[in-house]
Amino acid sequence: MVAAEPTVERVQTAQPARRQFWGTLGYSRSSPLVPYTAMDGPTYVATLTSHLLPLLGARGLQFQQDNAPAHRSRIAAAFLAAHRVRVLAWPPFSPDLSIIENVWGEVKRIVKGKRALTTGQIEHQTRLAWRKVTSDRRYVAALFGSIPSRLQEVLDRKGKAIDC
Repeated sequence: MVAAEPTVERVQTAQPARRQFWGTLGYSRSSPLVPYTAMDGPTYVATLTSHLLPLLGARGLQFQQDNAPAHRSRIAAAFLAAHRVRVLAWPPFSPDLSIIENVWGEVKRIVKGKRALTTGQIEHQTRLAWRKVTSDRRYVAALFGSIPSRLQEVLDRKGKAIDC
């Protein structure tokens, strides 16, 4: 089901409108994208409540997040602990290990050529690209399959960044 494009006012700047999104990638399914303008602890907890907890269910999966300030906030840590979400310890400044960065790169590549002048158009194009990339099960399986070799490469390089 494709959501209707939200109604927004046209952006009155010379630069294209910009938008940030939150999404989570699972081996067998992914969350919908959540647009946001600023992510603080309370906003992050609201996002996790609406979009992460339903994906995790009672399956006991681990959750990986980067070290963004909202992710490290006391309110987010307390929320995750209260809901017994197992969070994978993650080193700071390690986008080379995070497979979702590959997904964001593909989404950006798809959206880059699209003409979008309003925030609503950007959201719509980005959601379409997200669904396209995350529904490609072979691509997602390959990303998850690359995790052990990524970790080994970082160990071999004594913690230095890798190319993914």
